[in-house]
Amino acid sequence: MRICRIGIRNFANFENFEIQTGRNIVVVGENKVGKSNLLFALQLILDPSLSERDRRLGLEHFWDGLGDDKLGETIEISVDLTDFDADPRLVAHLGGYLIDPGPPMVSRLTYRYQPMESLEGQPGSLADYEYIVFGGMYPDNNVGSTLRRMLPLDLLPALRDAEKDLGNWRRSPLRPPIEDLAGALSVADRDAIQDAVDGAQAALSERPEVEAVAETIGDRLEGMVGPAHSTSVALGLAPTRLDGLMRALRLLIDQGERGVAEASLGTANLIFLALKSLELDRLIEDGERDYTFLAVEEPEAHLHPHVQRLVYRHFLETAEAESGEDDEDDEDDEDDEAITDEATAGRHVTILTTHSPHIASIAPLRSIVLLRRQANGSTSGVSKPKSARGPILKDVYFR
Repeated sequence: MRICRIGIRNFANFENFEIQTGRNIVVVGENKVGKSNLLFALQLILDPSLSERDRRLGLEHFWDGLGDDKLGETIEISVDLTDFDADPRLVAHLGGYLIDPGPPMVSRLTYRYQPMESLEGQPGSLADYEYIVFGGMYPDNNVGSTLRRMLPLDLLPALRDAEKDLGNWRRSPLRPPIEDLAGALSVADRDAIQDAVDGAQAALSERPEVEAVAETIGDRLEGMVGPAHSTSVALGLAPTRLDGLMRALRLLIDQGERGVAEASLGTANLIFLALKSLELDRLIEDGERDYTFLAVEEPEAHLHPHVQRLVYRHFLETAEAESGEDDEDDEDDEDDEAITDEATAGRHVTILTTHSPHIASIAPLRSIVLLRRQANGSTSGVSKPKSARGPILKDVYFR
């Protein structure tokens, strides 16, 4: 499956934007031209993590060119999807939203932010607005949360805090492999590990030097608040139960000598992207979703140019390996050491953004979208397939 068209009207930088796209997309443009707004537009349709409140927009989300006439206008964002005919699961999800029976089939999903249908006259404020998400050509053909859950968009923002995200157990991409590890241990293995931990805990906490430090802390606490309000303290390893220990596992680098917090920003970003890629593969393999739209803002951040090339190639080629597409235009594939994962290849669409023409020139081009600011302040787009390197890259460099 792939996105073949994106249409945006009266939203953010986009007055009346329409672009035809290929299987995977590299969005190129200068700062503040609308790359992040383009991804947010797709989120409004496809991202299950957005709440009801997130999908209710503010006046600042209307195209600025409307001036004082924003109230009464409608924001509309649509995405056309195609090349899903051969997958019964995708046909089941999208067959009710066809705009072209094909072949190939084409389905359309639309987000619309509009004055309430029950409203008589002009809206007085955004309290008179509502949003709808529908499929096909008819607004009453509702698109529900089930489709967003099974065909979701995952956004990795440009300002990633890899250390913080890895340290938060609930949302860490390290959580799934650790949970798999805990589930794979036999009862005998768990008991053996627990006995070893208990032994290490006792050997450490019962040392006289350790007990003396704990006693010093306890005495100071009691001296501050008195015996009625103090509590006994001890030094030891925490946590000591096996499940807690599993959650306390952390990624180490440099032969286990340092943690991610001590890594460079580039290394931390690479580790996070690798874990996130594994997490998305696992969600598809376990049947928790049938497809993924993966959007990554500026994956080249803090990376050496050669590593940037490898990262872009991984995301784009992994997504295309199953489709049988080749990068015949790129003559130095062997030097790029690209690695693809055929287990889940072809099960996601990748959308990458960058402001770097260097990235645009070295990335394996499937569908490169150049965003350009127009004289009236709106943003237009030019899309080129992978074979059309010259003209669009000239636009990026020499606009």
